Amino acid sequence: MRFPDAAVPFPDGLIEQLPPRGDDYVAWFHYAQRLLATTDDYSWEVVALTYAEDGGPDGPLWVCRGRLTVVNGMPKDGVGVGDTPKNAESDAFKRAASKWGYGLHLWAGKDYWLEAQLEKTGGAHPSQTQYARGQWQDGKELGKDAGG
Repeated sequence: MRFPDAAVPFPDGLIEQLPPRGDDYVAWFHYAQRLLATTDDYSWEVVALTYAEDGGPDGPLWVCRGRLTVVNGMPKDGVGVGDTPKNAESDAFKRAASKWGYGLHLWAGKDYWLEAQLEKTGGAHPSQTQYARGQWQDGKELGKDAGG
């Protein structure tokens, strides 16, 4: 897997607005294509699928927990909810993919900094110390100057 490729945001043309709140949304099959384009192989497994009768304010929900395995058998789990099993599974798939960096910009919004960080470091991962401190390579905190 080429980690910097996973961090690249989806093009604006693939991002739709999900009603009713207008949240940014990218269909699951775009995630699958990005995974196939940037990894040698991946596997997806539904670990659990549960129907929650009293799931939410709009009624019953399906809850799916799935496992996405990408690199050297390292799995990342995702949990998704939806009004159908298919919607819950695709949500879980996308959430698991975001743990590898795919589509992470959609959840992070204006706080997304990973792609810029990888460009500064030539694709190297931020050090554990930098990550724990929330710092960029140039000494700035995420989203603001270190002094302020």
